Amino acid sequence: MLTSFLQRLRPADRRDEGAALIVSLALVGLATALMTTMITVAVSDNRATGRDRARSAAVTTAEGAVDRALSTIQEASVASVPCTGAGAPTSEDVEVGPDSLVIQTEVVYYDAAGTVAGCPLSPGFVATRALIRGTSIAAPAGGGTSTTRSVESLVQLKPLFDNDLNKAIFGNAGVVASNNFDLYGQNGPDADVYTNGNFSCANNQHYRGSVYAQGTISMTGTCTIDVNAHAGQGFTGSRGQVQGDVIVGNGRTATMTGAAVAGKVRASVVSPAAYCTSNAGKCVLQPQAAPPAQAFPQLKADPATLATWTAQGFATKVANSCGAKNDSDPAWWLENRASTAGKTLLRTSCRLSFPTNTKTVRLGADVAVFADGGVDLSQSMTFESTSSSQVRNLYLIQPFGSTCSTSVPGISLSQQVTMAASVQELLYSPCNVDKANQTTLYGQVYAGGTATISNKTDAYYRPLPVFGITGSNTVKSYTSDVLYKREVVETP
Repeated sequence: MLTSFLQRLRPADRRDEGAALIVSLALVGLATALMTTMITVAVSDNRATGRDRARSAAVTTAEGAVDRALSTIQEASVASVPCTGAGAPTSEDVEVGPDSLVIQTEVVYYDAAGTVAGCPLSPGFVATRALIRGTSIAAPAGGGTSTTRSVESLVQLKPLFDNDLNKAIFGNAGVVASNNFDLYGQNGPDADVYTNGNFSCANNQHYRGSVYAQGTISMTGTCTIDVNAHAGQGFTGSRGQVQGDVIVGNGRTATMTGAAVAGKVRASVVSPAAYCTSNAGKCVLQPQAAPPAQAFPQLKADPATLATWTAQGFATKVANSCGAKNDSDPAWWLENRASTAGKTLLRTSCRLSFPTNTKTVRLGADVAVFADGGVDLSQSMTFESTSSSQVRNLYLIQPFGSTCSTSVPGISLSQQVTMAASVQELLYSPCNVDKANQTTLYGQVYAGGTATISNKTDAYYRPLPVFGITGSNTVKSYTSDVLYKREVVETP
């Protein structure tokens, strides 16, 4: 027993304690190495993700800067288009969390000779191309290397001049409409009406665009204007509605006695004063500018003008035998030859009018009639294309400089004259233009006198290409075609 007791008091064998310590230290080291590796991988992935995010944000915002500049060029007047000149970009700071970006935009304009325009862009400078560059510098959160991306676009510009025919109805002396008239736009509410005189609207009319009058605008019936009513000398609204703003320039008064306005009434004076009190927030009592002025465009029949039509593929046909009922009579030629002829400019000193038995005029190609005596379509007849799928352009033109009569309109359409949807037409006269009595129009009306529209007529705005117009060489705005857009710089 004593021996057994002494054996229990003897210390245990400790030869394996060193190995256990080594194993423990090894495990700690392995765990530390694994943790360090995980942290390193996580940091590396985070940095890579940050760089990818910064690259994506940079290229996206650079492209957005280009798109924004291009959109402004296409929508703004010449005085408002973005213009920086070479080497002088605009800059803005943007937070796209968690990154910070500096976005630079550069817009340079060139004319046909390659000359660089000064800024701001002058209405007298005719730009043919614009180079737009957007550069975005993305700085990652917490510091680190910045990422730079640049996107560049070259666009071809097409100037719109003050003398371009871009209105649905232009009545230089005035526009008078009454009794059931609908004006439809081409792409939404874009069928604008302009006059350097007064505009009068009464009894069931609907204008899908804006109305601009250097004189007064009067709404006395159930008249609807889908966009703005902008007058230079005063507005009177006793009935009807304006879906946009009523704007009155030159310090004149907007008289609101019954017309409904969805937007604002902007004028120096609004009468009666109770209108603004009853319509809180509706009135903006500040001086307003008059509508942008437009001179009546001049479309002549001189050799230089006619040569521009010839250059567009129009063959000239002279027909001065008024009422002869043969190939030299303009009405006879249209009824009997226009269906098989190619593009033709029909030049006549006659007043274009048709015999009472004429029912249909069919066009096999575009036809431009330059009639010194004007046009009188005053019976039930139809103009149509030889192919319903091929739209033909019909130009009924009394040339600028023709003699006007106080009793006879330069162009008159009445008594159920129907223009098929396959024919779109321009009615142009330096004199008065009358359109009445269930007539249909797909195109534009330009009257150097008064444009009068009445009695159940419909018009669909279709802008036609017109050649040889003279007048102002001032550029109002530009349309554009993108030649290319690409990323041009890539900095890691």
